[in-house]
Amino acid sequence: MKLEIKKITGIALIAVLAYISMLIFKVPIQFLDFEIKDVVICIGGLIFGVVPAIIISFLVVFLELVTVSSSGLVGVFMNFTSTVFFVLPTVIIYKKAKKNVLIGVLIGVLIGTTLMTISMVLFNLIITPLYLGVSLKEVIGLLGPLIIPFNIGKGLINGIIITLLYKPVIQALNKSNLISIEENFMNFKFYHNNINVLDLEKSLKFYNDALNLKETKRITAEDGSFIIVYLGDNQTNHFLELTWLKDRKEPYNLGDNEFHLALHTDNYEEALKKHKEMNCVCYINDEMGIYFISDPDGYWIEILPLSM
Repeated sequence: MKLEIKKITGIALIAVLAYISMLIFKVPIQFLDFEIKDVVICIGGLIFGVVPAIIISFLVVFLELVTVSSSGLVGVFMNFTSTVFFVLPTVIIYKKAKKNVLIGVLIGVLIGTTLMTISMVLFNLIITPLYLGVSLKEVIGLLGPLIIPFNIGKGLINGIIITLLYKPVIQALNKSNLISIEENFMNFKFYHNNINVLDLEKSLKFYNDALNLKETKRITAEDGSFIIVYLGDNQTNHFLELTWLKDRKEPYNLGDNEFHLALHTDNYEEALKKHKEMNCVCYINDEMGIYFISDPDGYWIEILPLSM
C-alpha cells in the first residue's frame, strides 16, 4: 500500500513538473508552440512505465485545458496525441533494453520523433482546415516549410535533452527518496529454483508422479559433464531446475534442510493420500493444515491448500 501511494504521488509530481515546464518555457512558432514538457513526461515514463506515461500526458493536457489553453478540445487532442506518439516508443524500448539502455533511449527517441511527425502531418491535414478555417491546399503548403521541420526539430531537441538528463534525474530522485524508484526502475520476477540431484531419471519420475511437473527444457553439456532439466507446472512461469553432475557420486549435504519448495494444490486431501501411498510424506502439520514430502535426494517440498 505504501508503495502504491508513493507511486501515485510520484506520477502526480511528474505531471505537475511537466505542467510547470509548459508554463515557463514556451516558444511560439506561428500557430505552433515548442515546449519541453515532453522531456519531463518521458522521464516520468522511464521511471514508472507505459501506462503511467499515458496518465501523466493526459493530466498535463487536462491542466492546460482548464487553465491556459486557448485552443480548446482540439488543442488538447493534438497535444495529447503528439506527446503519446513521441514518449511511448522511448519508454517501451527503454523498458525492454537488456544491456545498453542509452541505445534504447536513442532508438526510442528517433522512432518517437518519426511517429509524432507522421501523426501531426495527418492530423493537421484533417483538423487544421476545420480548426483554423484554412483550405487543405494551404495546409499542404505549410507541411514542408513548417509542420514537418517543426516536429522533427522538436522531437530531436527534446530527445537530446532526455538523453542527457534522464540518468542524473533518476539518480537524483532516487537518492532524495522523493520517489520510490527502485521498485519501478528495475523490476525482478521469479524464474526458477535450482536443486542438484544424484539420479536424474529417478528425480524426474518422482516430480512427475508426485507433483505432475513436466520437463520443459533440457541443457546437456557437450562433454556430458552435466545435464540441466527445467520442470514446469503448465500453470505458472516459475520452473524447478534439476542439475545433474556426472562426477558427483556422494549425496548432497543439505545441512538442516530448512530451505524448501512450496506448491499449492486444489485437492489437498487427495494429494496427501497419494503422497502417503508413495511413502514420501516426511512431516504433517495438522494445526497449520500443511504437510511436506521429501524427494529422492532429501529435499523437502511443502504442500498447501489453495486457501492458504
